[in-house]
Amino acid sequence: MGKKHGLTTDYNKKWDRRYNEISELAGYFININPDKMLLQIFGYGAATRFVSFEI
Repeated sequence: MGKKHGLTTDYNKKWDRRYNEISELAGYFININPDKMLLQIFGYGAATRFVSFEI
């Protein structure tokens, strides 16, 4: 969502969250699907994104 999004709380607006920095405060789940030959990375937290790779 981000700092300027309407649903972002006042607390989170005070942070300048960025990918791969300590302010990100996030984690990741990794899913490997051998049937579809797919590696998926699901991020959770303020500044994460979803990434998918064919393997």
